[in-house]
Amino acid sequence: MGFILIASLTFCAMMKMSLCAMQGFVEDVLERHRYDCPQAQKLSYTTASQIQCVSKCSIQKQCTLINFIAKDDVSTYNCEVFQKPVFEPTCPTFATTDNWLAMKFKRIEHQELKNEEKQVSASCKEVFDRGKNSADGVYSLTSGKHYCVMSSLGECGGGGWTLAMTVNGSKSTFKSDSNYWQNDNVYRVDEGLRGPYQNEAKYPAFSAIEFQSVCIGMTYDNSTRWIHINKSASSLLDVFGSNKYSKTELGVAKWTNFISGGCLQPDCNNEGFNAGRSSGAIYVRIGIASNKKWLFSECSRIQSYIGIGTKMSDTSIGCLRNHRGVSCGNFAMCDACGRSVSAIGTIFVK
Repeated sequence: MGFILIASLTFCAMMKMSLCAMQGFVEDVLERHRYDCPQAQKLSYTTASQIQCVSKCSIQKQCTLINFIAKDDVSTYNCEVFQKPVFEPTCPTFATTDNWLAMKFKRIEHQELKNEEKQVSASCKEVFDRGKNSADGVYSLTSGKHYCVMSSLGECGGGGWTLAMTVNGSKSTFKSDSNYWQNDNVYRVDEGLRGPYQNEAKYPAFSAIEFQSVCIGMTYDNSTRWIHINKSASSLLDVFGSNKYSKTELGVAKWTNFISGGCLQPDCNNEGFNAGRSSGAIYVRIGIASNKKWLFSECSRIQSYIGIGTKMSDTSIGCLRNHRGVSCGNFAMCDACGRSVSAIGTIFVK
């Protein structure tokens, strides 16, 4: 783990580019060390990747130091960032016997790219294929600024993923019937780039980038899980704008494992893009929708779902009474589930 991270971050340090990490770059990595900085405010996180840890530091305007290590289950990581502009010797590192990494973050407020680095690509995949940059971060593409993942997104793998949308399930911005799924309007791009895994945003990639693969992530309870979908289209707008159902065959277990404690009713299990149609409404833009067949014929009334871009509406009907739903996460208030959990969802294309 340490060698891979050091290799990529050292490259960024040599390039001295603001794109190598959000708002700056990691200029020094000490393997098997950990910063000891009692006079600075320490913020502790559990993240899903190394880049998310660096991102946590980047969005804190006074962060300059990072400690990082994989947890026992190696699918999540401990991340410590220090909220004060202090460096050694006031914040020394001490050697450890485990696999901690101590990183120094160099912030860049304004820095122009060198002329030879200004060639603009249509997608993060194109940037990756050219081999000039191997770091996750913000890149200027032909359609505008985007967040690119050049490393790996869990089971989706790496190779140049472009972030198209981030959805906060507790908000209604990107609920299933939002116009944002059917138009080319962007939403809070600059804010999204400052926190791509936290801040709601819709990027130009949604309507501008052709793709062959989709990677969706769901972050809940400090854990991010990923699903890879083989799907080709001229753009996500082409997929969602038509409201046409496009089936996936991942299986119920795959979707319930997409979020910790995932729960669905036993029937219907309509999965894919623009799924779970009921009374003319789409219940899930990406995900799975279910019900209980003995109550309703086939998928005539959806009562539970897991996914991104899900339905939010008040109702006075039975077990759904006074439950608003979520726009991303797991909703299953009927039967034994009793669950309404919002999550942060991300949609990447490549």
